Amino acid sequence: MSCCGSNRTALRLSAGTPPAGVAASARTPVRLRWRRRVTAAVDGPVTRTRYQVSAQAPVIAVDPRDAVRLLRTGFFERVG
Repeated sequence: MSCCGSNRTALRLSAGTPPAGVAASARTPVRLRWRRRVTAAVDGPVTRTRYQVSAQAPVIAVDPRDAVRLLRTGFFERVG
C-alpha cells in the first residue's frame, strides 16, 4: 500500500481550486502591457500558462497569481 501516491494525487487535484472562502472575482485577470519590442512566449511563474506577447499586441490579460511576479521582471507594466 502506498501512502505517498494518494497524497500526490490529492495535491494535484486540489492545486487548481481556490482556497475556501476565496471569491471567483479574486481571480479576475490583470491587464499588463509588454514593454519590449520583440515577440515572445512567456510562461506564468505560478500557473504555467503560456502568454503570447508582442509589440503589435502588447496588452495581455494574465492570472493575478502570475501578474505579481511578471511585473517584477520589469518587462511588463500594469494597465488600468
